[in-house]
Amino acid sequence: MPNFKYHVRDRSGKAMAGTIDAPNLQMAGDRLFQLGYFPIKIEEEGETVPLNLSDLWQRFQQVKFEDIIFFSQQLSTLYKAGVPLLTGLISLAEQSENKKMKVMLKAISQQIEKGSTLFEAMTK
Repeated sequence: MPNFKYHVRDRSGKAMAGTIDAPNLQMAGDRLFQLGYFPIKIEEEGETVPLNLSDLWQRFQQVKFEDIIFFSQQLSTLYKAGVPLLTGLISLAEQSENKKMKVMLKAISQQIEKGSTLFEAMTK
């Protein structure tokens, strides 16, 4: 199983770095998210071309960090409760008071409706 180096932020906003074993990049990101971290950068150890999530981070910088944390916690809760991902995203978009967050969540929902994964939709 490959090792992935990562840079994340925890729920309080503190930057952290480390490594994680996962079958692929997507699973590494999913595991970090499940642990309550917001991935910033993930790359396979030994790889020369990293997957840089800075574009995603720049996209979400228009939104307060607290709103991102709240969104992550709410989406996680809905997902654990068995609510389908798309339904959860649409509900969170409708309930969001932050206009920029609402627009981003609607765009992500539309991408998922077209068949993209959550990861792909969030990086577009």
